[in-house]
Amino acid sequence: MKALHVRAFIFDECEDCVGGSTGLEACVQDCNGDFGGTAFLDNCGTCVEGNTGLEACLPDCNGDFGGSAFTDLCEQCVGGLTGLEPCCPTPFPALDEASLTTQLNASSVSIGWESVLGQVGCQVQLRFAGSPTNLGSAITSGDSDSFTIPGSVLELDQDYQWRVRCGCSQTPIIAGPFTSWQPFSTAVGASISAFPNPTNDQANVSFESSIDDSGVLAVFDMNGRRIVQLYSGEIEADQSYRYSFDASDLPNGLYLCRFTGSTQTIVTKLLVAH
Repeated sequence: MKALHVRAFIFDECEDCVGGSTGLEACVQDCNGDFGGTAFLDNCGTCVEGNTGLEACLPDCNGDFGGSAFTDLCEQCVGGLTGLEPCCPTPFPALDEASLTTQLNASSVSIGWESVLGQVGCQVQLRFAGSPTNLGSAITSGDSDSFTIPGSVLELDQDYQWRVRCGCSQTPIIAGPFTSWQPFSTAVGASISAFPNPTNDQANVSFESSIDDSGVLAVFDMNGRRIVQLYSGEIEADQSYRYSFDASDLPNGLYLCRFTGSTQTIVTKLLVAH
């Protein structure tokens, strides 16, 4: 009797027929755990490609995979593991005017630009529009590409301009030219009125603001004593608010209706005459 030879065939995790006389081996998992996947460990020891969504790391200009060396403005490979510092060319390049941005916020102004390779800091200047005198100057460090002008240094309903330059050395100063002046205007602010004016009975006070704010509306006598508080809380931009109070018991004279917000204070006078 002849022996019966049985050849084993199996379907692997990739649903391929392998083993036996197929000449195929079962598929295996890649580094991401996917059977038959194409992910692999790159030169930085990270599992990449395949279904990882990651790309393999590349060598920097010094040949170090995943390194941070780069080619500076003098076309030298610096930083990373080179032990070399970027050069500081004179003159330093100008900023790209097309990259300048201005964003008006509720209580600040955000400005931005595209940083220059090799910069160690930037200088921002602010002035009233057309003024020959700067209101102030600020220094940013590193490869900064933005700055926030706080609302505390700005006035409502004013036209301003800003400009910036960046450089590669502070001692001595080596910097590129300033950009052109970039304009922006602050909000008109708030308005307030009292009516009827003069009054001998009921008085109405209305106000509105061009910005979202929070504050207190109150009436004061000319000695600064608060007579009545009409409102305290949040207000929405471009919404009109109106409050009434009884002035029939107040002595004749002038009174101040005042709204005090987080960035603005507005006052109107009310005459009480019986």
